[in-house]
Amino acid sequence: EKHPMKRDFPFSMGMALIETGKAKEGIQLLEEALPLFREGPDPRRFISALEQIGGAHAKMGNKDDARKVWRQAESVAEQANVPGAVKNIQKRLKAL
Repeated sequence: EKHPMKRDFPFSMGMALIETGKAKEGIQLLEEALPLFREGPDPRRFISALEQIGGAHAKMGNKDDARKVWRQAESVAEQANVPGAVKNIQKRLKAL
């Protein structure tokens, strides 16, 4: 298995970029790391990355992109049986 740091760094860095107003760069970093998150032992990291990508799209006014990514996150959360994430994502979709 890949070292957890290889998954944690792009997630943290992507989040930091989004939070400091560099949403495009943050989205790019998180999207590039999605395969690492998908392969990881905890599906919540993958779901969270998708949620953050969707949130960044929403902040930039890209509602269609946000909706698409959040629907993917919702599907993954349902398959992984993470009801809290499903509920949170559904709230975000309704608020769009």
